[in-house]
Amino acid sequence: MTRAALFLLIFVALAPGVVVAADTGDRPARDPMADARARTQGLLVPGSETWANAHRKAIEKRESRTLLHEPQKALPQRSHPLYLKLTRGSPARKTLALTFDDGPHPEFTPKLLAVLSKYHVKASFFVVGKMAQRYPDLVRQEVAAGHEIGNHTFSHANVARLTENGAAAEWEAGDEAITAITGEKVRYCRPPGGRYDRDSVIAASELGLTMVLWTDNSADYLGMSPHRLEQRVLSRISNGGIVLMHDGVQQTIDVLPDIIEKLRSKGYRFVTLSELEDQRNSR
Repeated sequence: MTRAALFLLIFVALAPGVVVAADTGDRPARDPMADARARTQGLLVPGSETWANAHRKAIEKRESRTLLHEPQKALPQRSHPLYLKLTRGSPARKTLALTFDDGPHPEFTPKLLAVLSKYHVKASFFVVGKMAQRYPDLVRQEVAAGHEIGNHTFSHANVARLTENGAAAEWEAGDEAITAITGEKVRYCRPPGGRYDRDSVIAASELGLTMVLWTDNSADYLGMSPHRLEQRVLSRISNGGIVLMHDGVQQTIDVLPDIIEKLRSKGYRFVTLSELEDQRNSR
């Protein structure tokens, strides 16, 4: 036995509160208290029954592909051969994609949709799965207005801190919540806070999701004045840009008409992410 191994055994034996658990592979442990939190908060709480089921489904999907020797679907080689990612459209076209995260919200989403409708703008909404389940009619209104719906995880999780299976569970639960409402396959996802790692991107790609980032972060969640928010957005605009804003911020709703009008006066056209990506790929 090496000196390092001996030291580790002594430490484990003497350290208070240290528990040595049997290796359970990648099977999640159940936590009764987490079940209660999941029921009251509508979250994919680690340790809850909902989380365990989603986690198990993600693992079983991978294992079934291995056991049946099904060929892995080839992923298009875009910015990296291992995963799908969209960071901007074509720099040769004056098109922009407005994107709104964190909804739907009963107070703010109708106001946001009203502004977009008034100016005939199509946008993309990255909805949180648990919020979509809570307010499905708002998601249906977004789709009916011609907007695109993306996956912002089920519980607004930091997928960079999860295992690949944990991230897959969040993406898949978010997908299922959206598809149950819209009847359509989800094409895009965005990690909350823009936090991601290799495992979380691969987990998304295996579900056929393209991860979307941005070129222009409004930082509207910081609570800045409407004037400062507008100037921040306008100063970062570029051809093929993806603008990050949030569904749930009154200042965003207040400045959106001016932003749309000023960008249109400069020749910009607003498109969904699908159109933005199609333009980039056709250049």
